[in-house]
Amino acid sequence: MKSVTWIRRASVLLLLPPLVGISHADAAVVQTGKPVVMTYVSSKHQNQSYWQEKTAPVGYNAGTHTVNRSFFQFDVSQYAGKHIVGATLRLIHTNMACNQGIELWKTTRISPETTWKEQPRWLKKLDLAIPAVGGAGVCDGGSVEWDATAAVADAAATGRKYVTLGLRAEDETNSAAWYLFTNDSTWDSSGLQVTYNTPPDVPSALTVGQSAIPCSSASRPYLPTSTPELHARLTDPDSDATAEQVTAQFEWGTLDGATLGEQASLTALAPNDASVRILSGQLADGTTYRWRVRTQDATESGPWSQWCAFTVDMTAPDRQPDVTSVDYPENGLGGHVGLAGEFTFTPNGVDDVAGYRYGLSGDISHQVPAGADGSAKVLIKPRMDWGNSLSVASVDRAGNIGPIHVYAFYVNSVESPTIGSADYPEWEYGGGIGVPGSFTFSANGFSDVIAAYRYTFDGVTTEVAAGADGSAAVTVTPISADQDTLYVQAVDRDGDSLWDGQYEFFVNPAS
Repeated sequence: MKSVTWIRRASVLLLLPPLVGISHADAAVVQTGKPVVMTYVSSKHQNQSYWQEKTAPVGYNAGTHTVNRSFFQFDVSQYAGKHIVGATLRLIHTNMACNQGIELWKTTRISPETTWKEQPRWLKKLDLAIPAVGGAGVCDGGSVEWDATAAVADAAATGRKYVTLGLRAEDETNSAAWYLFTNDSTWDSSGLQVTYNTPPDVPSALTVGQSAIPCSSASRPYLPTSTPELHARLTDPDSDATAEQVTAQFEWGTLDGATLGEQASLTALAPNDASVRILSGQLADGTTYRWRVRTQDATESGPWSQWCAFTVDMTAPDRQPDVTSVDYPENGLGGHVGLAGEFTFTPNGVDDVAGYRYGLSGDISHQVPAGADGSAKVLIKPRMDWGNSLSVASVDRAGNIGPIHVYAFYVNSVESPTIGSADYPEWEYGGGIGVPGSFTFSANGFSDVIAAYRYTFDGVTTEVAAGADGSAAVTVTPISADQDTLYVQAVDRDGDSLWDGQYEFFVNPAS
């Protein structure tokens, strides 16, 4: 049997070779389903049920003087709420004499009690297939297709579970219009082919600005630019079934509802992160705006996201913050290396300070948020004695950084920790290979801050807690003769290094 496909042209089906790769829409998913139940009726046996027969006769059979009609019921519940791009009923017929049309109808549901006398109601004519006549007035068996879009789309829109389709001849008195449709063994190449598209999801993970500040109905970020970036995460329910190309449509405007602009992101496969940048000239400093986004695929637009608001603030603080410290007075002397001192930062009359950037020796990489009154307190450990400088700058709500206050102070010089050993005197021979030696670490002027010592000997690092006076004693055993080195680091309670030293000594060779 020669395989053919019937293609619609102005309500007439033309006989063409099989087609491959036909798609209703780039974004559409195509699924073919077999009927859950099927039956036919016979005018000659009007009380007979043919429930779940594997063939479906249609038209007038001159040999048996019988008119047949066939019905197919499909489960379309999975298409509820989806956009039906197209729906095609495709069946295989085997007879060789056919030149009359077959009508496709939407009907009411069928049951095992369906007979000629108890037919479903024929609700709406959907389509007509008229085969082309071949040589000697006959046509080869093959596939026939009808457009069932209206019935499936209506079921999807109303949430109905089933669609029942009926076939009958256009002229049921014409003996040349009898068809015997089969299920093509497994229905792999026949059935109800539905092409649909699900609207994209609402975009998620909405953020704004270079630092990707999350969108929230409870917050309104301040941005230090009039050309901010808008970001969103795009997903589509159909992305697992087909390669969904999606685009984000961003829209922004004023709080009173005036639209100022819109822009589409680059198209990419879902899921993906999309972004656009608002071009210059649209937003003004000191003004609040709002934006939203929705996802579009080839045929559908998804729901809009919530509105997200932000304020453009490109005006940095206009003066230095005030800096004070009792522990380390400005231009005064106090503390010692590693001893933390408290410093207070205040806004000096700037009304939108959100925090401070600060650090020693010109480094302002540290940050601290401001309290409700705009002030902040920090603990700082000087890294060197005598002259030190602390740099502090105010940061407003948008992240704009104001002028830097350089705070100079001086740190007392105290005696550094020392390492000693009677067993292995520094720079002298002592002990021997495999002979344990006792070493003492003395805190001296750092006794109030040292919490532990880390020492390394022969490649092994060990940590030991300091005593109440900041000192510690350890035992090490040399494994080789001549010069050896003990490396020691003093650390405070935060694990920060306070001092590094090394102790050189010599080990007596074996006798």
